[in-house]
Amino acid sequence: MEKEWEIEVKIEHPEVKNEKSIDKYLSDSFDLILSHPKILLPFFPAAIVNLIYLIYIFKRLFIYGIFSFATNPEAIEFFASKSFIFVTVIVIVITVFSYLIGSLSVAYFAIKERDYMNSFKVGVSRAPFLFGNFIAMLLVFVLAFLPIMLVKSPFLVFGYVFILSFLVIPLFLFLPVIVLDHKLAIIESLKVYRANLKKSLILGILYVLVSSAVSSLIPIIGSLLNYLIVIPAFTVVYALVYKEQRRKS
Repeated sequence: MEKEWEIEVKIEHPEVKNEKSIDKYLSDSFDLILSHPKILLPFFPAAIVNLIYLIYIFKRLFIYGIFSFATNPEAIEFFASKSFIFVTVIVIVITVFSYLIGSLSVAYFAIKERDYMNSFKVGVSRAPFLFGNFIAMLLVFVLAFLPIMLVKSPFLVFGYVFILSFLVIPLFLFLPVIVLDHKLAIIESLKVYRANLKKSLILGILYVLVSSAVSSLIPIIGSLLNYLIVIPAFTVVYALVYKEQRRKS
């Protein structure tokens, strides 16, 4: 009686075999940022302005007393003054547009073309579209908060806000790269996010942890590192995830 032998042949799909790990995405993005520092130029206005602003605030806090400024009439008058509010608004405006242009430039440089001038031009030209998508996303985010306002338990409110924030962060990080191909990027961002849900969530959590650690462990200078390394690097990470998704589809 002949003995039959069954041979199981396992064929691994090339896309599965070549799929990048989280570590690979992170190392590739930080390598690109550190080896091409010129691409970070659009982020410098935000980094410098915020550095000066934080030094200015810390100086005032030391003058009025770090632990007593909230009850100091002079401190309250200063932080409520029109001049301080005006300076704050200017800092916010510079920061926002610096981020918009910088994130678009970095994303374009990472997956489209390794050309600095073209990256900066695309960053400037696409910034209004990215701004519009951010505003629309923020409105959706605010609407998502409305149901929880009816709940009286602070623990449930905090838990809901905490979870929702982590879920939404990847959507915002996908927007700069997707705006390069789609003027209305929210729907496409949701599609890419859903297709890479686990990976996107892990990277989003890592972004929050790294950014928070840098800001809290290194006062003042941490803000500079956030704008010049952390934010650009994670923008590249999500750009590479988007590129990988396009390759698969």
